[in-house]
Amino acid sequence: MRKYLIILTAYFFPLSLLAQKDSITTRIVLIGDAGALVNGRQPVVDAVKKNIKLDSNTTVLYLGDNLYKDGLPDEQMLTYMEAKVQLDSQLLVAKNTGASVFMIPGNHDWNNGSPNGWNAVVREQQYVRSLNDPKIHFQPEDGCPGPVAVKLNKDVMMVLFDSQWWIHTNSKPTIESDCPTKTREDVLNELQDIVEKNGEKLIIFAAHHPFRSNGIHGGFFTWKQHLFPFTDLNKNLYLPLPLLGSVYPIARSVFGTPQDMKHPEYDGMINSIEGVMKKHPNVIFVHGHEHNLQEIKDTAHYYIVSGAGCKTTRVSNSKYSTFTSSKLGFAVLEVARNKNVYSNFYEVEPDSIHMAHKGALLNFTVQNKPETDSGTAKVVYYDGPDSVLVIASELYNNPKPMQRWMLGTNYRKEWSTPVKMKVFNVRKDPRGFDVESMGGGKQTKSLNLIDKNGVEYKLRTIDKDPGKAIPSNLRGTFGEDIVQDMISASHPYAPLVVPPIAQAIGVTVTSPQLYYIPKTSYLGQYSGVMGDKIAFLEKTNPLDKIDDDKSTAKVITKIIEEPQNSIDQPTTLKARLLDMLIADWDRHFDQWKWVKTNDDVYRPIPRDRDIAMFKSDGVLPWYLSRNRMPFLKGFIKKMPKEEYLAFSARDFDRIFLNQLDRQQWDSISQYVQKQVTDAVLDSAVNKMPEEVVAFGGDIMKETLKSRRDILHKEALDYYDFLASYVNVLGTNLKETIQIEEADGKIKVNVYHTKEDGDTIYTTYTRTFDPKITKDVRIYGFNGDDIFVVNPEVKSKISFRLIGGKGVDSFDIKGRSRVFIYDFKPEGNRVLDDGNVKLRLSDNPEVNAFKTVEFKYPISKYPRIQLGFNNEDGFMIGTGLWLQKHGFRKEPYKYDQKFRFLYAVSNGAYQMNYRGSFIDAFKNADLIVEGDYVHPTLNNFFGLGNNTKYDQDKHIRYYRTRYNMVTGNVFLRKKYFGNLLQVLAGPTFNHYWINQKDNVGKILEYPAEVGLDSVRLHNNKAYAGGTLRLLINNLNSDFFPTRGVDWATEFTSQLGMSSHSKNYTALKSDLTLYTSVQRKPRVVGVFRVGGGKILSKDYEFFQAMTLGANNYLRGFRKNRFAGGSYLNTGMEMRLRLFNLKSYILPGTVGAIGFAEIGRVWYEGEESRRWHPSYGGGFYFLPFDMIMVSALMGFSKEDRMINMTLGTKLNFTF
Repeated sequence: MRKYLIILTAYFFPLSLLAQKDSITTRIVLIGDAGALVNGRQPVVDAVKKNIKLDSNTTVLYLGDNLYKDGLPDEQMLTYMEAKVQLDSQLLVAKNTGASVFMIPGNHDWNNGSPNGWNAVVREQQYVRSLNDPKIHFQPEDGCPGPVAVKLNKDVMMVLFDSQWWIHTNSKPTIESDCPTKTREDVLNELQDIVEKNGEKLIIFAAHHPFRSNGIHGGFFTWKQHLFPFTDLNKNLYLPLPLLGSVYPIARSVFGTPQDMKHPEYDGMINSIEGVMKKHPNVIFVHGHEHNLQEIKDTAHYYIVSGAGCKTTRVSNSKYSTFTSSKLGFAVLEVARNKNVYSNFYEVEPDSIHMAHKGALLNFTVQNKPETDSGTAKVVYYDGPDSVLVIASELYNNPKPMQRWMLGTNYRKEWSTPVKMKVFNVRKDPRGFDVESMGGGKQTKSLNLIDKNGVEYKLRTIDKDPGKAIPSNLRGTFGEDIVQDMISASHPYAPLVVPPIAQAIGVTVTSPQLYYIPKTSYLGQYSGVMGDKIAFLEKTNPLDKIDDDKSTAKVITKIIEEPQNSIDQPTTLKARLLDMLIADWDRHFDQWKWVKTNDDVYRPIPRDRDIAMFKSDGVLPWYLSRNRMPFLKGFIKKMPKEEYLAFSARDFDRIFLNQLDRQQWDSISQYVQKQVTDAVLDSAVNKMPEEVVAFGGDIMKETLKSRRDILHKEALDYYDFLASYVNVLGTNLKETIQIEEADGKIKVNVYHTKEDGDTIYTTYTRTFDPKITKDVRIYGFNGDDIFVVNPEVKSKISFRLIGGKGVDSFDIKGRSRVFIYDFKPEGNRVLDDGNVKLRLSDNPEVNAFKTVEFKYPISKYPRIQLGFNNEDGFMIGTGLWLQKHGFRKEPYKYDQKFRFLYAVSNGAYQMNYRGSFIDAFKNADLIVEGDYVHPTLNNFFGLGNNTKYDQDKHIRYYRTRYNMVTGNVFLRKKYFGNLLQVLAGPTFNHYWINQKDNVGKILEYPAEVGLDSVRLHNNKAYAGGTLRLLINNLNSDFFPTRGVDWATEFTSQLGMSSHSKNYTALKSDLTLYTSVQRKPRVVGVFRVGGGKILSKDYEFFQAMTLGANNYLRGFRKNRFAGGSYLNTGMEMRLRLFNLKSYILPGTVGAIGFAEIGRVWYEGEESRRWHPSYGGGFYFLPFDMIMVSALMGFSKEDRMINMTLGTKLNFTF
């Protein structure tokens, strides 16, 4: 018996060891696109519940499109409860188990990519958070892109990324947001950090949009879709459409929609992210989006698509496919203890489930090499083991005379002066630091540290790398060198000056310590990035006893959700006055932390002083500061215009200083001015290294004292600017908002209110002076709010009452401009005396509050245009551009452009005006157009398709010189975003001609070309109406590479003088731009256009024409004229190379075109078509300006057209 036991033990013991060795340590269930019920249930989710082990080693990951079709609606909408049920059915998959649930968003969660997408995805995230379940997560939060790294165990890291953020073209969180990553560059930098920190781990990269796919979004179509295209809509709809049915599959597989992999933005996302992630050898990409199941191996990496949560679509096999299925189902990744990774795919039937595929993917053991970076600091000598004499940077020393003249002397000496400082040794420092992660902004690098007591620190470099901060079109050029050199205008040691001043006025700030970081192994993988640099070490939260510091975005949420919370606005104003004193204009939302004290008041902690005391005496900053960037005046004894004192804080101040009136600004600014004594400033400046103080300290002290002396006056001027319009924020509970008269001014009080109407306490009060404030915007947010305007209120101030969720009551008396915005289906009660303008809407977004809203007005003059062609000769133009913004006016309140164009050799000029006024009449825009041409330079060769051009005669013979005034006034409605615009309105034309101007020209003897001389020389006036339909989705107005531009116009006018005949015409022109890459090498341009005059009689100047000015570029302008026309053409634009010139970089390309067209004239028999072809070159310096030279050819002529700063084909 004992012998048998030994034999059995010997047999089974290795197997037990093997089983133990290969046991599953991590299980990831992948479910995608489960955002709808199937016959009232969730079969895939139910199958996971019943068949998958949901223990503490299991993570259920939903891969986006969690709610069809438009994400989670506002809870006021009737569809909210239905959507909530669908969402709950997924979130509760692991209820009463040990498993965790993660959910990432897809395009449908972003309201299918609409302008309201950001709000929709945040609603979904907030609902998930409201469940208060620590095992259920929605990531990334707040509409941020991520990436969010989730540690599943010591060997597996899951990285969650919101791919819709990357390709989303509408509003989304970017540079002004509170997101940890705000730009695409930030995302890639964070991914790089994750890759470097997890070299030995398996990384599961999760994003909704697949990076490889053999489905519809991957551009895979079968013969069935070409022959029976409607079967994708209905599987039984076999309606054969040979050839015609191929249009859609070909277009989508070649060009793609924004949700397809072939689209340039989508393709650019894949290339950018893979460029980082594939540096790690053990990455598995997991996605949804396609409604099928796929496993693809491309080179050394696996891609899993699991998007069959509630729908199915077809999928093809390719040479890279290891598994595909077009059935409902899900996938599971399993990671074993021995680091083997397996995939399991399950197909789900209504009442059954089976494993359709099991694969062994990889075994991960490889470690990545860390990134390295060259240091900028230069050690002069070591002064013992703990200190060093070091130069901050040599990059800005010894500039050339032209460089110094253009960019300034700045703080070059401060950067290049040797300074004695301590050496940072993370191992020897008594605080016992551990390195947590990499941080930093666009230009700086930083490390997040934590000491042995759990206190967080940041180690932040003082020198900056502008490479990732500047536009890509300026990288590698003198533009990048300018940005790099302008860092010399930032004082390297300015942050050391701030704490003593802040302490004097009662503002809490961090106290940075200056260190030199050697390039050693002490910082582990970050030594190569952070070594050989100078950095500031500072606490993340300077108040050790308070742990609960919050970001700006979270504080805004808190004060809205909980009325007992408030902002310490007097202290915030002190902090902002400190910013103005030290010329720190870069104070955006992310540069603040907030701590809550026992009295429910959040107090500010300003941080990051990269721009403090910025100063440049160069010609270029001086020029930019005159108009476009006044804040670049910087740290001088005078301050810039009041509206630019806080360029980056223009929205911040309107939230966090909105309760302080002018009297409070007056007293606080006087207090700050008094507290910041000469002694305080002297002491503060002396905190810098003594080597720098020795030569630059006195100038800094004088400048600070001068700015201190005018701070009170400048503060009040800035108050007047901020107070021009004011945002008043309510809360999510019930409030009473009362507007009353107060000694010639207006007082606004907000009271937290019980449900029975009794007020509890005041949450807001402020008095407004109508001489300063023109607009007060009051947001009720949630709750059944009560808005009251007292009868005695008579003011020029506009009051905008934005009700918010809940049944709101508006009791409006008095004589003021009151606008009410609210959600129409709520049944709000409005009592008024007839002075209220209702702006009710069926869209809950009517109640939205935007933290980022203020835009500076635009005033640009001159706007230069230059051009030449052998018709009009040399042309020079100038213009004025004015743009102003207003409440709920997108993209502006009005936009006005004035242009004057002069044809030098012909002595002709024209003046043009274009004005757009948004929502001038409720939801309709007002468009005004006006043109005055004196005289025209149009050619006329007679009417008909076969007119002759006698080249023995100079072209001036065919030149018609008459004068024209036109005016159009339209109402414009926009649909589908801005895709479709409909314009309609009255038009007016006036024509007159001077017979002497046409002596020796074709119009001297009008009868020879079929014209009536009496009618020709009489003045003519026309009035009528025009209807325009505009479809435009071009990806760029400057140099489009994709999209459609389609303009259709119907005009009907009555002759208003005795010699004017009625005129009616219809014309339509379509241009299609196509390309297959984000930065395409080849762009195809296809055009087709036609038109017809519908009235019997028309004048020669009203005829439909073709020529150089409308895409028959091998012919003269207006070469053919008649009663109707048709033309078409194709143009190919080939990017030849990117000119890497240091002075004038840009894109150089070639253009080739072929066009054909003709006109019809009543009574003429003609079958002739007029072909034209040609080509040329274009140059796009900095990808901002266009320089082009084209030549067009035809049987009768060759035409030259050269432009600078305008469109490709420029004519008078």
